[in-house]
Amino acid sequence: MAASASMGMECDPLQSESAESLLGVSYGSVSSPKLASSEAGGRSSREVADLPDLTERLKEAGIYGEYSAYRNRYMRWRKGGARGAVGELTASALAESGDPNRFEYWYPTASVFKWHFTSAYWIAIFYLLGAFLFTFANGMAFFNGPGGYLMLHWLNFIGSIFFGLAAYMAYLQLINMGAEEEGHRRYLFPNCEELSEHVVASSVIGTVSYFLGAVLFSVGAVCMFGTFESLTARVCLIALPNFLGSTGFFIGGISEVIHNRLFRGGATPADLVWWTTLANAAGDTMFFMGSLPDLFLAGTDSPFKDSWVSLNYSLGSFMFILSAILMLAMWRVNDFGLTLLKQLNLAIRATGYIGLARSVGAKATQEYIGLRIDLPEDKEYGDDDRRLSARGAMFIVIYTWFAFVGIVNTTSKHIWYESLEGTHLLQHFLDLGMQLFTLCVIGLVLVVHSVITELPDEEPYYFALMASRFALVYGAIVQTCIMVTFICGPWDPASVARALLP
Repeated sequence: MAASASMGMECDPLQSESAESLLGVSYGSVSSPKLASSEAGGRSSREVADLPDLTERLKEAGIYGEYSAYRNRYMRWRKGGARGAVGELTASALAESGDPNRFEYWYPTASVFKWHFTSAYWIAIFYLLGAFLFTFANGMAFFNGPGGYLMLHWLNFIGSIFFGLAAYMAYLQLINMGAEEEGHRRYLFPNCEELSEHVVASSVIGTVSYFLGAVLFSVGAVCMFGTFESLTARVCLIALPNFLGSTGFFIGGISEVIHNRLFRGGATPADLVWWTTLANAAGDTMFFMGSLPDLFLAGTDSPFKDSWVSLNYSLGSFMFILSAILMLAMWRVNDFGLTLLKQLNLAIRATGYIGLARSVGAKATQEYIGLRIDLPEDKEYGDDDRRLSARGAMFIVIYTWFAFVGIVNTTSKHIWYESLEGTHLLQHFLDLGMQLFTLCVIGLVLVVHSVITELPDEEPYYFALMASRFALVYGAIVQTCIMVTFICGPWDPASVARALLP
């Protein structure tokens, strides 16, 4: 069983009264808690064994957390762990204490917790989707079918957009460290004085480098659509932005290694952040190595140079896929600081398991949303089924893959339409519309999973979630087969039309 805490909301006294009436318990600041039924005298062992299990009733009433907290306090009191009160222990008081090792210092309100919870999720999703696109695009560098090079440019461009979104979300997390309310959110420029009190230099340098690198890489991806006769123009508009963007990634990777003290007594291979940082640093280094030939050997026309560039970008993107999946695993265990804000990870790890919980008051219309904190000392009474399971995280990766192949197929169909003769405009428009509809559905599913982190037990919600998993996995398989078909032997509407002629 786990201790329950609620932050950022009003407390309804009726909810406490319902707990007492259901459990028959009394809370007192002086006398030890006791069961009201003990006044009836001793009971036989058989009568005690016949008592009903009220666990499900407590959960339905929304007071199971209160009972767990009471039971844990009572068990500590029985073991002699009670201490005299020294002051009111509230979230605001703990936040104002200035202790950076406490959960309440970094998460003073429920809105701050939800902000970091959601930001970390979308950072991982956007990085994973961008890495899928980069890996596929650079693997298609030598594809000779219709529109092969255009496919490379389009997917690089779309991948750079998702990388930019992920880097911007990480930047938002950085500049809002210390902001306690939603109205105080910053979206571009930080409060430098406040920022210096909450983060270290490696966090700032790494996050800003990733953000600027993603922006510069997007510039090079856009300019790849142009046809430049001048070598100088190609170098200045494509090679140089790619080099500067990759340099930003490289600096970000070094900052992650320094921030997490990978080889200096900090994170160890037993920690997820160790592997995530290592994968990021490897991918950043490969991107940097891949950007060098186009800038410093721009006038050289060599197959080896092209192979070097494509190989490094492909391997670097694959390392980003691994790091993004590990980021999703970090989010699953509440390491919302990911690789550059380890203070958020340490605060939650010192406090225990944190989650969003819904409580129902004595009246059916009274509902409350708050934080549920499972303290480390209460682990023997707790269960871990409230966290997103590893299988649930795997399904999120599959949904992201589904979105990736949907984007690839949408791009491929548009390129083939422009490259081939005899295609029908209306049919092409409807085909793209169906692809966009599929992408919207996947996006909505990913949004739902950003707030639902546990499999519901009640019907029909359990069936709905399981059915959606089956449907989306089926769709991912079909879309993947379509993508493979386009690569191996694209459908040529013109040849079909000629075959139908009399």
